[in-house]
Amino acid sequence: ALRGSQRSLTSPGIVSVSRRYDLEITENPIRDPRTSRELIELNQWCYEVIHALDMAASDTFASDDGDDQGWIVAKTLDDEETLINPEVFAIAEEIRLRKQNFSTYVIGGDRLKKALRWALGRGECFLELGIEREGLSANKSKDFGVAKTLYLPTFEMFRKETDQGELIGFEQRKYVSESDPDYFFEPYKICHIRHEPDFLYGRSLWLTSLDAWADVKQAFDNLIRASNDLGVSPTLHIMPGVSQEQSQSYERDLEIRRKSGIITDHVLKFPGQDIRKMANFNSDLTGLIDTLLQCRYKLIIPGFPTYFFPGLESKGGTKELSRSPDRRYSRMRYGWCQLLSGAIKQVIDTEVVLRKGLDFYVENARNKYRILWPEWSESIDGMSGGEVEDTGSDLTDEETNKQPVKKLNINQND
Repeated sequence: ALRGSQRSLTSPGIVSVSRRYDLEITENPIRDPRTSRELIELNQWCYEVIHALDMAASDTFASDDGDDQGWIVAKTLDDEETLINPEVFAIAEEIRLRKQNFSTYVIGGDRLKKALRWALGRGECFLELGIEREGLSANKSKDFGVAKTLYLPTFEMFRKETDQGELIGFEQRKYVSESDPDYFFEPYKICHIRHEPDFLYGRSLWLTSLDAWADVKQAFDNLIRASNDLGVSPTLHIMPGVSQEQSQSYERDLEIRRKSGIITDHVLKFPGQDIRKMANFNSDLTGLIDTLLQCRYKLIIPGFPTYFFPGLESKGGTKELSRSPDRRYSRMRYGWCQLLSGAIKQVIDTEVVLRKGLDFYVENARNKYRILWPEWSESIDGMSGGEVEDTGSDLTDEETNKQPVKKLNINQND
């Protein structure tokens, strides 16, 4: 059964509220809180980051016919001839189609879209496996399976390893200083999906862009303040020789007129009176706008074509955009598919071991099936591109474009 909490264990600023589970609050990070808070803010409020993550998740799971199946299990091995064990295939297909309720898949469909967004944006994702009795086997000792999955708060989770790198388990904590964790998970209970792991934890695509995000916020505030200053040009009421009593009476009448609506005309009541708009000698916002755009450019991760981001399109035109950016983005997508395939295989492997035993798994399932992902293609200025197998060859751009288009096959050896 599931043990962890999908909501943050701490409630910042809401100490007196007992029914905390009714509140959808932002995660309160415990692990590396300073950097984690900035990453959470970046993932929640930065347009470039949110859009990039949505594009990455959509392009990874999208298919040409618009179905919701996402990944599938191949019937053959790499040679396209050797069939995988039929019992292994049946269990894998069952896991792929299994739902934990009427609308949510256990691991199939688009269930892992959130995992990819978190892994790329936050650096990693922790997915708890709920193992329960299934009623599918006459042998009660083998009547367990992966019935549910649960996303756990990223920055409340801790990975525990020995000095020799052996995985001990995972902990969910409310406080770092406590000796005992709030929840402890055995290694098989957690799928730890890490992007570019550095020692224990993964690394966000935007980890080195936190300074750029601070610059964007500062540049935006500067632009807003300057725009307000320029947009409201003060009105000068020039009244030479007017007494203080007359001036105060004039101000009262003017205030009454302002409350009644827009002032469309003025009556000059005193000799020599004049009404003018103050001249603005710094009406050019180009410098501030350019600064903001340059700061936004820093938030675009190398490999993401700039035409994904309205207002930041490359000035090189479609000829430039239809070459290396698309090819590099396609290779990045390969890596995302491989990242998720590891988690999928962990769930399938766990189900096989629970249902058939360790000996059967070692003989028939370990590294003996493949995960396939939908083909991705993008058409730009009449040029179509599909998934081209990256063989690591030193072909030129022209030679690479002539290579046959192949469907993406992922075979991750755990």
